[in-house]
Amino acid sequence: MRSAITVIFMCLLGTSAFAASRQVTDTLGRDIVIPEEPQRIVVMSEPAIGLPLMELGIQPVGSYGRTKEGIYQLGTDFVDTVLGEGHTKPQGIGTGFEIDLEKLYALKPDLIIGTEFDIDKVKQLSTIAPVYLQNFLSGKSHHFNIEKNLAQLTGREQNFQKRRDMYMQRVAATRTLLPENPTNQTYLPILVNDQINVVGEATGFTQALEDLGFTRLNLSTQSGLSANSSQLLLQLSADKLGELNPDVLVVLNSWGSKEHDENAIRSALDRVVPGWAHYMKPAREKRIVFLNASEVFTPTFASAEHTLRAVGEWAKSKQ
Repeated sequence: MRSAITVIFMCLLGTSAFAASRQVTDTLGRDIVIPEEPQRIVVMSEPAIGLPLMELGIQPVGSYGRTKEGIYQLGTDFVDTVLGEGHTKPQGIGTGFEIDLEKLYALKPDLIIGTEFDIDKVKQLSTIAPVYLQNFLSGKSHHFNIEKNLAQLTGREQNFQKRRDMYMQRVAATRTLLPENPTNQTYLPILVNDQINVVGEATGFTQALEDLGFTRLNLSTQSGLSANSSQLLLQLSADKLGELNPDVLVVLNSWGSKEHDENAIRSALDRVVPGWAHYMKPAREKRIVFLNASEVFTPTFASAEHTLRAVGEWAKSKQ
């Protein structure tokens, strides 16, 4: 009798375990089995994956890229700069090229979410928890698709829609401040460190600009360059930059810089393109928006809203 009860109990347990799991296909086309409602998610990229999850109301338990002291490796803590201070931060599981498997195992994750750049780590990570890969650069990054996919993966579709509705209201409010109708107006986003880089698609600030109605300047027709969405940064020479005349030039310095205000960004550009403020038409005609890279670079609504605020301030200065 006891044996029969044990068999029945194990069958029920197996049925329950099966019901609590589901098969999904990640954005790289891999079929994996994940928990129905993941509770302990570890992210392999905090800016690309962790912040969108936090915006959806999900707190990752661990993050690749944080040190044991809790410092993020890229020179800025995007949780603080994008979402604001006071948020709980994931525990670090290693930096550089080393994953601390012992720390990862101790977190008892039930799902690990990475990007296409983690494909070489899947075999190792899968020994601890199922691994879902979300395209960051090699897929479609428009319309907050990364956060939308993560919302569908975690059952947070309603949270995503509410956040999107709130954001679109702010887009509409910002558009009324613009001195001209942005339809058919172009923008060029550049990041300046020790060189000039055109920024690709997978950011909150480029999405905000396009939602306002601006169109990215076509570099292939303007300068012979070929930029595609799979590149986050595309190097641009100082000479080529001087030849370009977008309706709005959007400039940022590195997110790892100590200062991100207009003066710091102007100084960074001066070092690479001496005299730019005197001969570039967007500079002479005050068609430049300066953005804080540590606030606007993640593929989140929050980063996009930081951009809307900056664009609104720029628009008011032109009135």
